Amino acid sequence: MGLSGVVVSPVHGAHDDGIKGFFKGVGKGLLGIIAKPVGGIFDSVSLILEGIGRASEMGEEVVVRVRIPRFIDPKVVSYWCVSCALL
Repeated sequence: MGLSGVVVSPVHGAHDDGIKGFFKGVGKGLLGIIAKPVGGIFDSVSLILEGIGRASEMGEEVVVRVRIPRFIDPKVVSYWCVSCALL
């Protein structure tokens, strides 16, 4: 919810439990302002470290060609034309 949680949580809490729910909602909203960005930071750091780990597993092997490149003679390959394609 982000910043809107500060407003939405107390309203939902007040609707459900009255004044007690309102203050619970204020607490949840304020806690969400801190917890959600911190959780996002930890999540992004975790993804970065996972990518580094996968990159290190690849090793230092050199990628070599499996098949040599093919030569296509420009005299043999012609341009595409609509009338020829409809035949």
